[in-house]
Order: sequence, then C-alpha cells, then structure tokens
Amino acid sequence: MAWSVGNLLAALAVRIVSRRTVLRIFQLPALIFVPLLFRWISTSLGNAESLVNIKTGIFIAGLFTVAQFSFWGN
Repeated sequence: MAWSVGNLLAALAVRIVSRRTVLRIFQLPALIFVPLLFRWISTSLGNAESLVNIKTGIFIAGLFTVAQFSFWGN
C-alpha cells in the first residue's frame, strides 16, 4: 500500500487531535455564540442595515455547529 502525503497528514492529525478535542474546540464557542446571536437578532430586526451583520452571525453560528459533526469526517 502506497502512502501519499494526504494519508500521512490524515494519520498524523488523527494521532495528534482526537475527536473529543475537536468537539470541544467548536462546541464551547457555539454554546456561547448561538444563544447570544439569537438574542441579538431578536432585538435588531427593525434595522435594515443590520441584515448583513445578521447574515454574518448566522454563517459563524453555522460554522461552529456543522463543524462539530463533520470536521474530520470529510
């Protein structure tokens, strides 16, 4: 079986960073950011200029949430 650079890096990443650590890296910020985002959205819906900020916040919340489930799986 021939080892490529990708296989070597994947094996090294699995060895160094466990799923538990990766889960904690993304879950702790998500537990803080997502409720604050929803609170902020509920108070700033009347402002038309805040739409870009809301979209950015939803992107970041999605990043934290989805990364918990598919960071090493992909």
